[in-house]
Amino acid sequence: MRGVSRRKSLTGLLNGGEITASAAEECLARKNGYYLVYIEQLTPEDRLPGATAFPNAVRGAGLKLAIASA
Repeated sequence: MRGVSRRKSLTGLLNGGEITASAAEECLARKNGYYLVYIEQLTPEDRLPGATAFPNAVRGAGLKLAIASA
C-alpha cells in the first residue's frame, strides 16, 4: 500500500480483524526490516526514466528544486 503508514496498512490488511499490540508491533518491525533490506539493494538502474535527468535540467535552468515523498 502506498501513501499510508505501516500501521494503517496493517489495519487495512486485517480488514476489521483483531491483533494484540505486541503482535502488531512485531509485524510493523518485520515489515520495516524487509523494506530496509530492499532499499539497500537498489541501484541507479532502478530509477524511473527521467528521475535523474529532470532534476538535473531544473537545476541547470537555475530554478529552485524541492522533492517530497509520502
